[in-house]
Amino acid sequence: MLVIWANKQDLPNAVVDVDELTKILQLNSIKQTSYIQPCSAVRGTGLYEGLEWISNNL
Repeated sequence: MLVIWANKQDLPNAVVDVDELTKILQLNSIKQTSYIQPCSAVRGTGLYEGLEWISNNL
């Protein structure tokens, strides 16, 4: 299981498209389940959602 928090989503040049990040990181080439959670540590958004995904998928 791989979880990626795509931080800095509060910035205007942030990559917010999950499909684009999947392609950039070549996540389709790995065999384990992966999940990308957009987040902003400054705003506190998306952090708990990623942890919840982990909890639900263990």
